[in-house]
Amino acid sequence: MGPPFADGVYDPETLALLTAVFNGAWADLVAEGYVDNTGPDVARHWLATRIMCAASQGVRDPEKLKAIALGKASLKP
Repeated sequence: MGPPFADGVYDPETLALLTAVFNGAWADLVAEGYVDNTGPDVARHWLATRIMCAASQGVRDPEKLKAIALGKASLKP
């Protein structure tokens, strides 16, 4: 089994959604003082990976994606 989102192909609307979710989640981390605005690359990678893993399993609701990305929800129903 390869990376969880290796075969993911997303249309422009989905890519825009995932980008918006990432930006919103990152802004929350900055606002809550977990990272500064430049933030380490590892934190950005971790956040993006969580979003992409959820998207690869069909999650498209922006609030759920953001909650999963921030560790406030899981992929399990």
